[in-house]
Amino acid sequence: MIKEWEDILGSTSWLSVSLIHKGWSKDKKYRILTKSGEQLLLRLSDIATYTHKKKEYEIIKKYATTGIAMSMPVDFGMCNNGQNVYMLLTWVEGRDLEEVLPTLTKQQQYLLGRQAGTI
Repeated sequence: MIKEWEDILGSTSWLSVSLIHKGWSKDKKYRILTKSGEQLLLRLSDIATYTHKKKEYEIIKKYATTGIAMSMPVDFGMCNNGQNVYMLLTWVEGRDLEEVLPTLTKQQQYLLGRQAGTI
């Protein structure tokens, strides 16, 4: 069976590809481990979203230069014989805000919100 990402340049260097069942978008998300030990995030979307996803990727590239701790852009393009658009980003290890936020005090939540607003 051919995987929908197999025509992405460099995918032959991927050691493992694990589906992620989290997030709010309709994108399919995968955690990639490369043979060199690098971890990446692969986001796949329907080709109909190409223009929107291209703009999103350009915004990510713009903010990547600011020093904000975030997933960094690696690659963008079409895959799966032109049926999907993909975005490849660096992996950022952490915990989901949905899990962490309820464990914080109201003051900590407020300060985190202010910090996010500043960014």
